[in-house]
Amino acid sequence: HIPTRIISVGQCFGELGLIQLNLKRLETAKTLSKVQLLYIDYIHYKDAVKLMRNYQVDQILNYINSNMWLHSLDIYTKSKIGFMAKQEIYEKNQVVLSHDTCDNNTIYLIQIGCLKQIIQTSKDTYDIIYFRPKEYFGDVNTILNVKENYPFTIIAIEETICYTISQDTL
Repeated sequence: HIPTRIISVGQCFGELGLIQLNLKRLETAKTLSKVQLLYIDYIHYKDAVKLMRNYQVDQILNYINSNMWLHSLDIYTKSKIGFMAKQEIYEKNQVVLSHDTCDNNTIYLIQIGCLKQIIQTSKDTYDIIYFRPKEYFGDVNTILNVKENYPFTIIAIEETICYTISQDTL
């Protein structure tokens, strides 16, 4: 018995062919009805990935140049950040960072979306700070001026895209 998988609109198959050139096909696809397929081969996929990465680097460099804090960095550091930053996508209500998960080593640059930071300053007192596009957060001790003993949580209040820069990558 040969296993069968039915693929619906919007799904894909043959993904391994995007990873390695000239990979031998492992499966046969047969249509059950009239279909229209979009096809991309290994070479064009690699080119698309390079273009997307270059576009992302351009976006990061534009972000850096429009940010007052980052604008003054030298061109070498800006370029390094542009190539080393990672894009992270956070869903609405997803916890982005908390006092338990903070490594004091990463800065988050907000590209799209909005985040809310909740700081518990005493048993019954909370401070709330909002972060919007072109703002940044991270490295709790130096950037947010949060004392280590204050519990905090940063939550996406809508889908949010951030670039993350870690000390390790610089």
